[in-house]
Formats: sequence, C-alpha cells, structure tokens
Amino acid sequence: MKKYILVIIVLVACLNTSYGQSKEQIETIISASLKEKNAALLEKINESNNEKTIRIDAYLSQNPGKERNYFVGDKKYTIVDVINGTPIAITTHNSDAAIATRANLLHNGGGAGVDIEGQGMTVGVWDEDNVLVDHIEFAGHFPTASIPRVTTPDYSINQTYGGHGTHVAGTIAAKGVWSDAKGMAPKSTIVSYTWDTDEAEALNEVTTNGLLISNHSYGVPAVDADGNEYLDAYYMGCYIGAAEVWDEIHFNNPYYLQVVSAGNNGNSPNSNASTDGYDKLTGEKNSKNNLVVANAQDPTMDGNYVLTAISINSSSSQGPSDDNRIKPDITGNGTGLISPYNNATDAYANSTGTSMAAPNVAGSVLLLQQFYSDLNNGEFMKSATLKGLVCHTADDDFVKIGPDPVYGWGLLNCLEAAYVINDDFYNGAKILEGTLVNGDTYTTTFEAGASSAVSATLCWTDPAGINQAGSINSTLPALVNNLDVSITGPDGNIYYPWRLNPASPTGNALRDAVNDVDTVENIDIDTPIAGTYTLTVSHQGLLTNDAQDYSLIISSAGFVLSTNSITENVLNIWPNPAKESLNFKFASTSDASCLVQLVDLQGRTVYTENMLGGTAVIKGQLNTSNYAKGVYFLTLKQGSKNTFKKVVIQ
Repeated sequence: MKKYILVIIVLVACLNTSYGQSKEQIETIISASLKEKNAALLEKINESNNEKTIRIDAYLSQNPGKERNYFVGDKKYTIVDVINGTPIAITTHNSDAAIATRANLLHNGGGAGVDIEGQGMTVGVWDEDNVLVDHIEFAGHFPTASIPRVTTPDYSINQTYGGHGTHVAGTIAAKGVWSDAKGMAPKSTIVSYTWDTDEAEALNEVTTNGLLISNHSYGVPAVDADGNEYLDAYYMGCYIGAAEVWDEIHFNNPYYLQVVSAGNNGNSPNSNASTDGYDKLTGEKNSKNNLVVANAQDPTMDGNYVLTAISINSSSSQGPSDDNRIKPDITGNGTGLISPYNNATDAYANSTGTSMAAPNVAGSVLLLQQFYSDLNNGEFMKSATLKGLVCHTADDDFVKIGPDPVYGWGLLNCLEAAYVINDDFYNGAKILEGTLVNGDTYTTTFEAGASSAVSATLCWTDPAGINQAGSINSTLPALVNNLDVSITGPDGNIYYPWRLNPASPTGNALRDAVNDVDTVENIDIDTPIAGTYTLTVSHQGLLTNDAQDYSLIISSAGFVLSTNSITENVLNIWPNPAKESLNFKFASTSDASCLVQLVDLQGRTVYTENMLGGTAVIKGQLNTSNYAKGVYFLTLKQGSKNTFKKVVIQ
C-alpha cells in the first residue's frame, strides 16, 4: 500500500510492564481454540501423514537407490509425498550474502523510546534439523544467562543440529554477542522442531502452549536439483491439501500465525503458469490465512527512515495464487544476512533467500504482538489483526502502486505498524476486532481532514476452502466467507479495496469494485476531502458457521472517530504538513496546566509553552516559519496524561 511518511517516534513515554506470554495469557489463547475441531483436525493430519508414509515407502521399495532424506551438495531434501509416481520433496529456501531491518528501532535504545525485544515471548521454528541449542547467541539474559533460550522437544541422540535452522533461529532471536548478528527479537525464546511432522507439532504447540508465531523457511521447489520441471501441471499456485490444512489450523486457533517463506523459484520455469513468468508458489504458500514472505534486496532509506528505493531479489517466488489472490503477502529483507551457524558454538555464516526474509518478518511481528500486549493490559492481537496490520502499514514498492504478486502489500514496516498500535491507544487510529453474523453489517463513521490520506484494512481468518488438486490454474475462489469493506465519502463517492486485475494480474492493481477472493482488503484514499466518512463491513451469501470474526484497522493523520465516547487526551493538529503555522486542539479533562512542546528527531525541544488548564478544550497555534524543514513531534502533557502527534514542517 502507498506510504506517506515514516519517522522515528517516541511511542509511549514509559512502559512500566512488559507482559510477554504469561501463564494467564497462554490460557486465554488456548481457551479461544476450537477443541473438538482441533481433535478432529489432528486425526485428519495423522491419517494423511500415514497415507503419505505408505506412498513414500512403496516408492522407496520400488527404487532401492533412493532415500527419503538426501543431499545435493550441502542442500538437504526430504521426500514428503509421492504424487502420480513422482516424489515430492521439500528443501530450504536460501543461497548466500547480508540484511538490515527496522525492527531494532523498537529495541532498548533503538530510537523509538520503548524496550521491546521479545521478553517472555516464544517463536516456533520448524526446519530441516534442530537449532544448535548451545550457540553463544542463544544464551539467556541476566539473571538466567546460563540457561539457553532454545528448546528442542523432538530432538533425539542420533540427530544433528542444522546450520540452516540455526541461522533462521538466529535471525529471530540471536542476542547480539556479535552485534551484526543480533536478531529481531533478541530476548525471545525458540522452540525448535524438525520439519517431518510440522502440521501436527504446530497444532500441538498452539493448543498446549499458546504459540503465537511460527516460522517455516522451506517448501516444495518448482524444479528438481538439476533445474528441471517435475511437478504435476496443476501444482503451482493451486489450493491443495497443505494449504487447506494450514488454513484449518489457523481458523481453529484464532491467535496463531504461520510465517512461511515464499520460495526461491523466481528464476525457475513454469510452463503451465497462469501468467507467464509468474505463478510459482507451492503448497501452503497458497493458504489464505498465513503470512507468506517474499525476499527483497537491501532497501535504501533516508535519514528519517523513509523508504526511497527497493528491489526484489530475482530468486524470490512470484504469485499470485490460481484464484488471483494477492500472494506473497509481505516482503522481508533476506539478502545477505549474518547469523549463527552450526559449525561451532561461536560460528556464523551469511545467507540469502526467502528462508532469511521469513524469520526477519517472524521476529518483527512478534515484537508487534508484545508491544500491543503492553498497551492493552496483556491482551494479544488475533492473527487476522496482526496480518491486517502488517499489510496495512507495509511500504509500497516503487514499481506499481498498490499490491502486486511480487512484493505482496510491500516491505514490512515494523515501526509504522507500532505507530498505528500506539495511535489506537491514543485514539489517533482504530484497531477493532468484531464478528459479523448472517445478514449483519458493521458501520462506523469518522472524520478526516483534507489531504490527510486515509487507509482502512479489513482482514479475517477464513474457514478452509475446497481442495483444487488436479485442476490446472483453477480460478474457483478458495474464499469461503466473502466479506466486503467500502467507504462512502462526504460527497457520496464510494471507495473500494485494492484487487489484482483478473485480466492482467501483473499489471496495476484495481480499486474499482468489491474484492471477491482475498482475506485482506485495503482501501486507500490518497487525497480525501475534509468531512465525515462512513465505513461499512458486510458479507455476500450465507456465512459458513453463521458468523465470521474480522479485524479492522483505520488510520489517517487527521483521523477522529465520530463518537461521543472518545476517551480523554485526544490531540488534533492541522494543517499537516505545516508551512507557516500549526494549529492544535486537545481534549482536556483536568484543571492541571498543559505543557506543549515541539521536539525534533534528535530529541531536542525547539518550542515549549505551559498553557493553563481548567477548560474542556486546550487549543493554540504555533508559528512554524522559523523552524528547519523536517519531521517533529508535538507533545502535550497534562497531569499524568500525555500524547503526541508527528508533524512535518515544509
């Protein structure tokens, strides 16, 4: 989606409590799961795994020179099924090179004024082999420095620790003994599994331990080790059994989010592609409810951390799914990442691929869960909220405006997502979780200022769709519950969400009608007129299960909910950007005086005024003509309350 400005911000002046994942929170997550459906799903997964094992054993018996686990060079392959006599193997998604991320801005001393490093949080890592537990980068932090932050529930004495899995886990959780290798969430813990029975193990971790995020940097490649096409014609882009199962896991467990690499098939052929040069996603990469990650080269940013240039790594697998869904979902930076390796307890390596981009994203979104929990009394976002927020705040690439089947919604912007969470806390944005029942609609109104771009995103975790295995490039939507979002402007104009052009998925995305295939629907109003806007969430047809949970995110620099229940300390500013002057208005509920300050990005206070309280509204005007162009923060403090807004002076 189109981005307008990104700045380093003081998110909250003080966070006294970091919740992490407490016993009570884990119980809350588990209690939201559908126990009976999970039991039936586990039985279905185990039955499917047994059937696959029978097919694999039969193939190996008929081909005595073959092995289930084999290497081509140092790259491991594992046969996971046999389809029409062809062995289907999974492998890791990496090659070689270094990475950068904005997640560290949320770290202690990172510039955002918070200390969000994954404290008390856990990420699941499924990979070819277990993570090297004793690596120095996985040592604990004071006062438990001697206790490793990695557990391996399925490790056995005959197994080896894997370099790839260790590298992936380090991208998420390395503590930074070597600063270049510091992970996204350096104080988080890792639960490490091998990939053999990932579906059943992930389901168990979610239902037993309340797992929120897992990373899967592997998948079925588009070509064999010799570069030849070998998959059935329908396979790529198809909504098959793996996609169906992972969607069911998500639907039954509304707080869980699987982060999965898109694959490194970007330069591989697909002679049966729905769109020439595209359509290279396999298996669970075509799920509706997970977060599929593409891989970008190192991005270029200016001094204010605004993205100025980005290019995709050519090896990153392209979508869309066969039903024209926007896949991949998001882009991470997985090019040339330094991270721990398994050669020794102090060994490192650099690597490139969606294998690295996925944990870059997984560790970052874990921080967003932690930050949201800290601001919301220990509550976590449902996975649809987290996914919607990530897509809502992504930095659009400069190739095409809007989503596309290369970058998805754009480059992960962890800081901007944290800013929306913070704005929701102070009523400068809205993050809402609701439920639609059959025949129902949800409507809300809000005020938007002129030229203050508006963005709204609807996301939901959809029931599993119909398995399309065997159907080549089937356009039958995998979508089950078809929700819609629209916004009606003060002039009666109706704004619709982005969607890929069915006639040309690789061309510019459209926003001219409802979206009938995606579970993420985003509306961007680039140049709104000032006034009242009405947002409507509705549905088409009958809802499976008679109801559908959904998540909604609304943000704008001039956003104000049209409601009498707005909480205290709402700050409105205009115009923004400002040239000669800046107006502000603050809803006061105290007789205390109000301290007004303008602060630059270096933390220097360039303007201070102490205004008398005792009135319902505190308002004023600043002369901004004498200040240097750039980004500032207008902060207001009254008693124990404080709030702020970012300001651009031109």
